[in-house]
Amino acid sequence: MVFVDLIFYLSLLIFNFKKMNIVLTGVTGIIGREVLAELILRKKNGEQIERIICTARSTRQGSAAERVKQILQKTAEELGVNEQTLASYISIVDTTSDKDGCYKSLLAFLSGNNINEVYALHLASTTNLSPLALTEEEIYRDSYLPTLQLLNALLPRLKQYSFMSTAFSCGHQQGLIPNEYFNLPVNTNRNYYERFKLMAEKRVKQICEERGIKWQVLRSGIVSGRLMRQPYYYTPKFNVFYAWTGFFASLKANGINCDGIRIVANPNSGLNIISSDYVAGATVKAFFNSSISELNLIHSRNLENTFLIPTMLNSVGIRNFEWVSTIPEQLSLAEKMYYKTAGLQFSPYLNTHTHQYNSTKVREVMAGVPEPDIAGNFVDILNYAVEKNFKSEVV
Repeated sequence: MVFVDLIFYLSLLIFNFKKMNIVLTGVTGIIGREVLAELILRKKNGEQIERIICTARSTRQGSAAERVKQILQKTAEELGVNEQTLASYISIVDTTSDKDGCYKSLLAFLSGNNINEVYALHLASTTNLSPLALTEEEIYRDSYLPTLQLLNALLPRLKQYSFMSTAFSCGHQQGLIPNEYFNLPVNTNRNYYERFKLMAEKRVKQICEERGIKWQVLRSGIVSGRLMRQPYYYTPKFNVFYAWTGFFASLKANGINCDGIRIVANPNSGLNIISSDYVAGATVKAFFNSSISELNLIHSRNLENTFLIPTMLNSVGIRNFEWVSTIPEQLSLAEKMYYKTAGLQFSPYLNTHTHQYNSTKVREVMAGVPEPDIAGNFVDILNYAVEKNFKSEVV
């Protein structure tokens, strides 16, 4: 009996120390490259990771391998890890030629390398916050379907499926928003992006539970540039609040008067903004924590609109504006352009209920890691974007 017990516990020990093959998507994105750096550090420091398998597609800017290697070169410099060592950690799978979401190239790589168990971290997505009906097909095709297609392709080998969603998939909510969304009354999504993210969350949960596979839904707040790892404020893309600010910079550059512009917003509400490196750190810690199924990757406090909006406008030289609850009838040229473009996408985020996110769980996950000071660094975060003329890197 003692011998049988010994064999049992030894088998558990061997299983627990089995090295993981991690399939990582979205590595060229804002969060993806930060997550890749976190995984590389884990591997370097002895985490039981066999290989990080990065999927990517070729673009006009370069092949899949060239795009990922460009990121790896920067990462090597920042982490002090030589490129040869990184190359021994990473495999790049080009999925450009794959048809209909079959992930043929990835499956061929796994079969060719006798990899029968994988842990997936799916970060790739298309972010389009437009509420216009013409975006529905784009979000369905480029965000919703790939999430489920990757899951289904990997099912025979899959041990865990972790998926990056958005903290805004719960739509308009009031008060304290929990980590658990599936029982929330969600009938007020702002756009197709939120709607399809929530649909994907529910379907991932359903499929994984039917197959006995560990699942995770990780929901990020609005992502800013780095605040924990140098170079500080760095971000390869200027999305969401950056794009909102950049819109006004563009108007000013074209000689359009923006002073006194009327902004539809709730002064008692705000936005949850969190740095990309903090999101990545929490993502990777959660990924290795089997007790986590849903986690909001957010800051403990929203930035209030009374601070957020004037700070963004001031950063591009607009010194005064007016709060309004609805779009005025008679519009200035700047207002006409705003409500047809940036305002169309972002007004539902600025003009929402007063709310906060419950940050207890993410702070437990990040125990010992100081929370970034978003408010205290927000001017510098914006100034970085202004210096770059809000132009994203092409990778």
